[in-house]
Amino acid sequence: MRPSFCNTPDTVIDKNSFEPAYHQLSRFIEAKIKSGELQPGDKIDSETFWSERLRLSRMTVRRAFEILNKKGLIISERGRGTFVARQEHHDINFKVTEFSQYMREQGFYPEAKLLEKNIVAASQAVADKLEIEQGKSILFLSFLKLASGEPIVFERKYIVVKDELQLSSLDLKDEDVKEYTFSKIVEKVSDFIPISSTTSINATVLNKTEAKILQVNEGTPGFFIEQNLYIVEQRPVALGLYLYRGDKYKFTSSFNY
Repeated sequence: MRPSFCNTPDTVIDKNSFEPAYHQLSRFIEAKIKSGELQPGDKIDSETFWSERLRLSRMTVRRAFEILNKKGLIISERGRGTFVARQEHHDINFKVTEFSQYMREQGFYPEAKLLEKNIVAASQAVADKLEIEQGKSILFLSFLKLASGEPIVFERKYIVVKDELQLSSLDLKDEDVKEYTFSKIVEKVSDFIPISSTTSINATVLNKTEAKILQVNEGTPGFFIEQNLYIVEQRPVALGLYLYRGDKYKFTSSFNY
């Protein structure tokens, strides 16, 4: 295993730069990986190391690591640390069409049922994704998307809000949920305007609770999608978690050769 960056110069971060510190740090580590100085399987120094060495907050370092993780350059293993990822698989880009549009194109009538609208305390897992403190009050929405009456997608959305009092009188109807994109919902309920997003798709099987909601048998194949919405400086403001029935939905990709 290769040595850590114990001699990393303090000048890695230019605190007078307009580029956020976490972008500078992620770029520095990425360059080391792509140059071969760090090889697949090599351990990356801890958040504590980078925080103390470069006099950055742990949150700043965590955001840098998240950027590298989303690019598939590093992987974290609980209890072991963070390592350079092995580039054995290549990302494939899929087109994810908005639900209502997709269903109309398939000849179905799209519907939506708002299941829950609540102010909740952010769990540790959600707080980490939204880069907020655990327990902070956020908006939670859950709803079911249907095609001509048949459940297809179970959605959960966690949204950072500016004004909790405004939410108590929030008028969000089934029709809004059906027609609005995620970013439009965020704008409506929080006054934040998302400018970018990241989306990941993984295969899964539905557990008992999920299967009951989607009215299928436990163990039915499905797709789990995670979507993160950002405002300026890659600041996350919303997290969407989606469960699609694998027997009723498909994702396609196309390539130019």
